[in-house]
Amino acid sequence: MDGESGSGWFRKLISCDMRVATHRLLWFTHAGGGYAALARAIRNQSPDVHSRIIPASAELWACVLPGRESRFNEAPISSMESCLRDINAAIATPPMPLVLIGHSLGAAIAYCLADRLRQRHVEVDGLIVMAMRSPDLINPDHELVKQSDADFVVSMNEQYGGIPDAIMENTEAQRLFVPTLRSDMSLLNQFFDVQPRTELQIPIRALRGIDDTAISRECMLGWRSTTSGDFSLRSLPGDHFFPLAQLSRVLQLATQW
Repeated sequence: MDGESGSGWFRKLISCDMRVATHRLLWFTHAGGGYAALARAIRNQSPDVHSRIIPASAELWACVLPGRESRFNEAPISSMESCLRDINAAIATPPMPLVLIGHSLGAAIAYCLADRLRQRHVEVDGLIVMAMRSPDLINPDHELVKQSDADFVVSMNEQYGGIPDAIMENTEAQRLFVPTLRSDMSLLNQFFDVQPRTELQIPIRALRGIDDTAISRECMLGWRSTTSGDFSLRSLPGDHFFPLAQLSRVLQLATQW
């Protein structure tokens, strides 16, 4: 995980002086998402806000799954076990502690990865899970991923929102977008087979959007039982995609343990 591409699996979005670096933040995006929206949210911060959203001693990387952005020409990954194994292998022992940040599907991936990194004795200082129900409430929905492209995007938009009209109304756009989103949702269907079987030993911060109709505060409370470390749950303004609008707050929380 060196350089700007991070062996293909990671893209560096915020750099810092390695002589004073204290943390490496790894961000795992929602289903169908990638690093572009996160990079755009960073750029859109005013200079005075940007100087406060992340300390000069931390750097931010985003995980890039196959089938999108710089990996668009690769087939979307269909196995959660392979996904976790390959991401784990892409993370060399870092020169500083890691903080894992996961949004929706990314929260499930980050949670499983935290356990695998522990088995490798890679230091993880904390985990932030956002807009994802607790592991005991993650149930597979095999019928959803079998729907036609048109029905699938309607179902996803009704449940989570966030799908642009250009995709909702354009079958050609759906042909390009849906395979990746469908594959991502199939990864979540495999969560039970790969989830940690023992408690983590790191602090977990659970975040949700106040206006998120898909993920309630109550369905995130179960994250408390996944760790022997400290736990907190708070709600921030916004819907299921609040992390981009609340980026400064999320990154502040990620660097204050």
